[in-house]
Amino acid sequence: MRLIYSLLFLFFLSGFSFGQRTVSRANQEESNRLYERSLNLYEDGLTEEAIIPLDSSIQLNSFNLDALYLRAVIKELFSDPVGALIDYETIVRINPDYLEAYVGKALIYHQQNNYEEAIRNLNHILNYDGIHETKAIYFKTSGYTKGPSRGGISSVTSLASMREDMLYRRAIVYRDMGEYNKANRDISNLIADNPNYPEYHTVKGMIFNKLNLPDSAIVSFRQALALEPGNKSASYQLHLLDPSYSLPDEIFEDKEFHYAFAKKGFDAFEVGDYDEAIEFYSYAIKASPDESDYYSTRGLAYEKIAEFDLAIQDFEKALELDSYFIANYYRIGNILFKRRSFSKANQYYTIYLSYAPDDERVLFNSAMAHLQLKQTEEGCRKLQTSANLGMTQATQLLNKYCKN
Repeated sequence: MRLIYSLLFLFFLSGFSFGQRTVSRANQEESNRLYERSLNLYEDGLTEEAIIPLDSSIQLNSFNLDALYLRAVIKELFSDPVGALIDYETIVRINPDYLEAYVGKALIYHQQNNYEEAIRNLNHILNYDGIHETKAIYFKTSGYTKGPSRGGISSVTSLASMREDMLYRRAIVYRDMGEYNKANRDISNLIADNPNYPEYHTVKGMIFNKLNLPDSAIVSFRQALALEPGNKSASYQLHLLDPSYSLPDEIFEDKEFHYAFAKKGFDAFEVGDYDEAIEFYSYAIKASPDESDYYSTRGLAYEKIAEFDLAIQDFEKALELDSYFIANYYRIGNILFKRRSFSKANQYYTIYLSYAPDDERVLFNSAMAHLQLKQTEEGCRKLQTSANLGMTQATQLLNKYCKN
């Protein structure tokens, strides 16, 4: 973060002066023409092709704020937040009323977890007193999709609508920074003005949950679902608090939710709640059945509760999806070893060791399987190799099983 501020500071110390340059009419016209060309390319999805005429437009007229704004948006798309911030800062120095640049800055700072700067820029918009027509679109989804737009009923939105969007964004930033009471204040104001927007009730429910008010959270999620029965986020959150509420089938058709299911499953596994881990990894698998990690971790949870057949089934499925997920070979081997199926266990250990021949733990397990099968020579060879690699237990057992 200090690097970003340093770069911005150096940029503004570089002698760039906004008031010392006049732009000829011909340059303005050519700059606008190049900007329009870039905008057409951008809207056609040809983002890379839009950059060259856009840079040329700004070189001809460094006061072309729409061109600077579009370039900042494109820089964000190409993961250049520092470059985008420089363009946004240039815009607001030339025209402090260009509110979209403050929005762009706020979103970048939020993504970088610089919540104070995000709030400062959002407050500038919310405290703005004047007439303004926005040049950017902001959709209230999981994030904001923004960019210049031409034509259509959504190309211009009122300042009041923009303020509503920014109040919503500020509530999200406050929530993320742990200022739950401030987040609740903002979202409550939004609901007072627009009580029929389900997303506001969903976010309010999440905030109530953070405030350890689960009953109030459940009420908010149910309000969201009453307004929008297919609201997947509200359905998911409600199920977390009230397992008796069944998740709708539609949620499993949205692959975005498999990450949330998997995260919940992982958290449950980490604290030893293996039944819950199995439940949520099963949801994740239903939503995205081709993720080998999900089967592998669910297999570990099954193993923890001694559901060995189901564990092996999941490890095998993980290997079917990704044969290089080699940990699953020794996991299956370990279960078979526990079941005293030593020969089958060694089949899996052997495959694993073909990829990782210096894993002293698996060498030790394989050696013990060989010794159980009276295959002393091979068992002692692997015990010795394991001991050489630092396995203390292997060293201790060499004297017991391999005196000669």
